[in-house]
Amino acid sequence: MDNRTFKRVFYQVLEHAPTQPDVIAFFCRFRSVLQARHLTVRGITTDGSPLYPTAIQAVFGEVPHQICEFHLLKDLNQAILRAVAQVRKQLAAQLSIVTQTGTRSPQRRQTPPGTKAPAAPAENR
Repeated sequence: MDNRTFKRVFYQVLEHAPTQPDVIAFFCRFRSVLQARHLTVRGITTDGSPLYPTAIQAVFGEVPHQICEFHLLKDLNQAILRAVAQVRKQLAAQLSIVTQTGTRSPQRRQTPPGTKAPAAPAENR
């Protein structure tokens, strides 16, 4: 992306999942396009794919590389949601076992001192 015009400088569409050699070849062609326009890379922002660090180092050297904040937050959100889903499944399985064995005893809610106890549901009166 050219930051002055906000237009794509170069892109490529692959008919397969990218590999390390694909990314290195793309960056080499991209570097040639930049050199033809007398532009230099001052930093690179990627989506965090493990394909990029080695390719960036091989083609551009020690250029600063950062991961896109949007992709970082998206990946973090997905990891949290997966963890929550896993815990919910575990809790549901535990509840199912307790319900099947009948060992679950009803818990009574403690009423803090100085407060009124909630009214019992109509079916329990």
